Amino acid sequence: YSFIDQNGRLRRLSSLYGKVVFLNAFATWCGPCRYEMPDIEALYEKYKESSEVVILGVAFPSQSNEGNASYIRAFLSDGGYTYPVLMDPKGILSSVFSIRAFPTTVVFGKDGEVVSYVPGALSGEYMEKLITDALEK
Repeated sequence: YSFIDQNGRLRRLSSLYGKVVFLNAFATWCGPCRYEMPDIEALYEKYKESSEVVILGVAFPSQSNEGNASYIRAFLSDGGYTYPVLMDPKGILSSVFSIRAFPTTVVFGKDGEVVSYVPGALSGEYMEKLITDALEK
């Protein structure tokens, strides 16, 4: 699958094979999502130079009462969030990974397999534990 992020960069999920991927699905209107976004930004700052870990968000423009892609980009910019956010206007990832709640975090191991699937808000410490556990597998 390929998606455009909030900065217009094409992101191919297949290019992430061999890395631990932390993927967080969110909505701008979701209070628990907003709660955990600063912790996700902190993880991104910690791992952005890593060759082993990738931090990603995914938003669903114009779906589930969400604003359009421009609205989401403005929301991210206004909040100071710089981690890559994939724009999924067709809801491909919500279908493939059965995302039924916001937020939902999916962590993939280096082999591309799902190692953690957590609906609901997470603490920064628990996010870090999910990544650490995936790195150790």
